[in-house]
Amino acid sequence: MAYKHIWEAKGLLAKHYGILTVEEILSSINEMYGNVKFDGISYRIVDLSEVDEIIVAVEDVKKLVAHEVVPSMSNSKLKFAVVSTNEKLPELLAAFKHKGGNIPWEIKIHSTIEEAREWVS
Repeated sequence: MAYKHIWEAKGLLAKHYGILTVEEILSSINEMYGNVKFDGISYRIVDLSEVDEIIVAVEDVKKLVAHEVVPSMSNSKLKFAVVSTNEKLPELLAAFKHKGGNIPWEIKIHSTIEEAREWVS
């Protein structure tokens, strides 16, 4: 599993590298929710720009949603930006939004970290 969390003044930057799997995503989000800083942040940027391959199927999204629903209620105003140009991501995000209808966050894919930072500010 290759990821790094960088806690910033108002948010979290989660950088992923190499091959992205469901297990890695779950590990990253569980670590984030286990940190006392989570309830006070206003944004979360997941940077996938250095991910070589995404091994996540639409069917796997249900697992991710199950881990996100309850914490999203404790920090309902979070802006969630994803940085990636991977062709698979729009389909996965659409499935996440569909299955996670109760998740109140604004979620958007950006092609650069600069675009994501501007959007969350």
